[in-house]
Amino acid sequence: MPGGCFEQTSSSTYPDVLAMDYLKTSKKLTPEIRAKAEQYVSLGYQRLLTFEVRGGGFSWFGEAPANKILTAYGLMEFYDMGRVHEVDPRLIERTQDWLARQQQPDGSFKPDAAFINEGATNRYNTDVVRITAYVGWALAATGYRDEAVEKAQKFVASHLTGKEDAYTLAVIANFAADFGGVATWTDGSIEALVAKVTEGPKTAYWKQEGETPTSAREESADLETTALAAQALLKSGRKSALAKRALDYLAGKKDSFGNWSTTQATILSLKAFLLSFAKGQDADTSGTIEVSVDGKTAGRVEITKENNDLLRMVDLKSYTHGGGHRIGLSFTGQGNVQYQIVGRYYVPWDLRSDSEPRGPLSIDIAYDRMRLAQDEVATAKVRVRNNTPATARLIMVDSGFEPSSEDFEALVDQTRGRVGGKLEKYTITAKQAILYFDGLGPEQTVEFSFGLRAKFPVRAKTFSSRAYEYYNPRVEDRTKPVEMTIVAK
Repeated sequence: MPGGCFEQTSSSTYPDVLAMDYLKTSKKLTPEIRAKAEQYVSLGYQRLLTFEVRGGGFSWFGEAPANKILTAYGLMEFYDMGRVHEVDPRLIERTQDWLARQQQPDGSFKPDAAFINEGATNRYNTDVVRITAYVGWALAATGYRDEAVEKAQKFVASHLTGKEDAYTLAVIANFAADFGGVATWTDGSIEALVAKVTEGPKTAYWKQEGETPTSAREESADLETTALAAQALLKSGRKSALAKRALDYLAGKKDSFGNWSTTQATILSLKAFLLSFAKGQDADTSGTIEVSVDGKTAGRVEITKENNDLLRMVDLKSYTHGGGHRIGLSFTGQGNVQYQIVGRYYVPWDLRSDSEPRGPLSIDIAYDRMRLAQDEVATAKVRVRNNTPATARLIMVDSGFEPSSEDFEALVDQTRGRVGGKLEKYTITAKQAILYFDGLGPEQTVEFSFGLRAKFPVRAKTFSSRAYEYYNPRVEDRTKPVEMTIVAK
């Protein structure tokens, strides 16, 4: 269910939009799925509208000033949403016009001064070529026809240094492909992007040195960059074999939950695969896939031209109890098939040792009592620490029970003006409270308390609370659930 700030709402809404677009395009959208997807998309759309700033543009919480990068991202999201859900065309038009009005006389877009936290999109805040390419891309991709797009293209083309990183080149290549007005610029942008590729025996990817504008690092940064690169190649119609290898790389990096590490990587990857389907990649693939475990057949899947775009799952848990096993895959037929082998496991909390080394982030919660009467309030004391010598970007903490909004409101007031450990915003849902902090500096700790009201007589364990980096959710720590007893009045 959509919730949180603009980005959090987009995190749950945008994937639904893309999935619905794919099902609609492939004519596999059933009435049941359509009804459910439309409900989620509609709720997300209505919530996203609440973040529009008076005067134009969008910000994370709907407060001035609006942010150009977030607004450009939202513009592309609303435009994509319009293919599966009714979107007010006046929203698209006024958002395009607001972005165009922010353009400087030389065609560039001045970096934003306000972000959800200082540093989270730091690279967009300092790289004028990148921000101009991104805003120009958003305008071109959403059909804006005005001199602002051409001026942005000329600025980007005339200010390249040859030292741009892979992510920036991928953004520029997408701008060039969607702009479509200068073939030589498109060719040059694609060639510059291709020059940065890292090719393996079967796949290809783009390695991003340093952080992406969304603070993704290492593999998460590579995923975002590769997905952007694949989109550019597919849209331009150039280097189709390389685009296929990039898609194979993305297919192999999908996690066991069907995501690609971070929300941004997931959305960008979904857009790449949606483009691939629209372009008819592997449309003629057909044949039989046989799955074996230790030489014994464990499953067989028939692929036809009518169903070759569907995800098939073969559950091997009954074949893999303890010890090592050899998984075999064979394909008889024509075309190409992407596959992934995923393993899951569960480690009981009782096996976690308190003496184990803590990760980059650590969170601890202590309750002042474990037994209380209905409607009484227990106090939770929270301690979150950044254990690294680098700044941890936006931190989020979520916790279960029924927390006190008054305590969080007081924490907003108490931390106002801080650099690091400042509570920017909080959201309370039916099952959790989500706290948005501006970040934690090297070795910095934030401590606070909040009340938990006991609603019903019950004996149950608390949820596992979690602290994680906003743009890198794999950097996280969780608390061990504890049992609490609530007795009737």
